[in-house]
Amino acid sequence: KKMIARIGTDNYLDLLPEEVREAENFYAIDEIKSWREPSPNAAGGFSYFFPAHRLFPQGFDPPALVEEAGTKHLDLAGWVEKCAASGKPVPAGESPAAFLFKELGDGDGILARLVEGLDRPKSQIIPCRRVLLAAADGMPFKAKYHAIMGTLGFQNDMAVHLLAAALLNDRQRTLDVAAIMLRLTEGLVADTTMVGCLSGSFQNSITLKALNPALQCSTLTDADYGEIHQWLGKTNDLESLERGFMAEAAANYQAYHYLKGQSMSKRGKDLGPALEASPGSLTALFNRIAPANLVDANFAYALESIMVLSGKGGEESWREAREAGRNVARQVEAACYLFSTRSIRIPNPRRWFGCIAVPATSDRIWEEAAENLFRRRCAILTCALHRHRLAHGGVPEEVTELDTAFLPEPMKDPAKAGALLNYRKTERGFLLWSVGEDRSDDEGDAGKDWIWRHEKGI
Repeated sequence: KKMIARIGTDNYLDLLPEEVREAENFYAIDEIKSWREPSPNAAGGFSYFFPAHRLFPQGFDPPALVEEAGTKHLDLAGWVEKCAASGKPVPAGESPAAFLFKELGDGDGILARLVEGLDRPKSQIIPCRRVLLAAADGMPFKAKYHAIMGTLGFQNDMAVHLLAAALLNDRQRTLDVAAIMLRLTEGLVADTTMVGCLSGSFQNSITLKALNPALQCSTLTDADYGEIHQWLGKTNDLESLERGFMAEAAANYQAYHYLKGQSMSKRGKDLGPALEASPGSLTALFNRIAPANLVDANFAYALESIMVLSGKGGEESWREAREAGRNVARQVEAACYLFSTRSIRIPNPRRWFGCIAVPATSDRIWEEAAENLFRRRCAILTCALHRHRLAHGGVPEEVTELDTAFLPEPMKDPAKAGALLNYRKTERGFLLWSVGEDRSDDEGDAGKDWIWRHEKGI
């Protein structure tokens, strides 16, 4: 009852996005399909392996990605020193940015092949969760899930290509690589699982931090900023994570509800293989002999824990959910056993299987999602400020003077309900900041607030 009141349904399907037609889906292009490798234990018989190792020429040593002030930028000076030390210095009369861009090339042709799919308006991993569920007769615990490997390395390498293009003020390459990065992360987040949400969250962090300095590319047009704004607005990082927890709860409910209706022997037969449990394991034994009331107890405990982890809804619930994550992690260990020492552990039959069903997540994931939403809104506001600059000759002195044609509604601060993002024009650009963890406005102090410094040379 609590779950249905919280999420409005007990049907897992209600929480899953509709399947995207391949003709409209970025993930359906031939290049991304080529990243799949056979895997008999994965959904559809394959897993994804993002080809990060192929984005740079063989033997190429890329510049380091340096992170500070809400950005990722290239250590171009350090890279120039490395080039000289390796016997391949920057040619006389050629700028380091031009030399880097030339050395990078087109990522073994991968970038060009990904660009061919940018006209597709949607992005969703294939096969999507709805298709996998249908193949498993609607039972979430029977569905196979594909592994997705190498995403963070690939996104970091894409960030090098993005920043190199922006440094050289190559408009088309900057726009293309930014669009690819945004579509790849959107497709993972739309997967509506905890794995998809977490992987997408880490990728979004890389993308948004690299996008900050990339938006300084001087040749980007009003239409370019408008397109980037549109793609940024497709994802709300906190809502995506909350939806992942909701789907996790509904999937557990559906699985337990099904098991409760089966005989004890049928329960063990169905669920044992799904957990890859050996015939003699405690998991298999529990599901073969446990009476219905113990299944109920375990199922209630798991749902209660997942609902606590999901927060109470609303933009600031990430704070409560983060604290809840810490508490649940402690409680799961204590609830799982009636008695526990280094050498002896006696499982609690009313909690042990339910504890296994509770996702093992870090309390940090909620703060990361909130910071990503802050970065996303900063990037949207940055696009609007650049459009204002192109139309009026400069960015406004105050954010309240921003032309509403480019941003009808002000950007809210996800760290404090009712507050807006702070803005200050500087000599080389502008600074955006959130009140951050302590909800106290420290005027953009990088040690206390969340900041987004968008200035030339940063």
